[in-house]
Amino acid sequence: MGATTLPGIFAAGDNVHGPDLVITAVATAHTAAQNMHAYLNGAQIPLAKPPERRKRK
Repeated sequence: MGATTLPGIFAAGDNVHGPDLVITAVATAHTAAQNMHAYLNGAQIPLAKPPERRKRK
């Protein structure tokens, strides 16, 4: 999670899940940061499947 289809571009939080809980935004940011670190050190980052969007009532 975090990697986009554009090399070197990462996304997290509301940009990924839409408006949601703060804990979700922090968790995706943590994962994105780990992937950014790996990318900058030359690792191949697999693209994650886009998350399911929840419908709000």
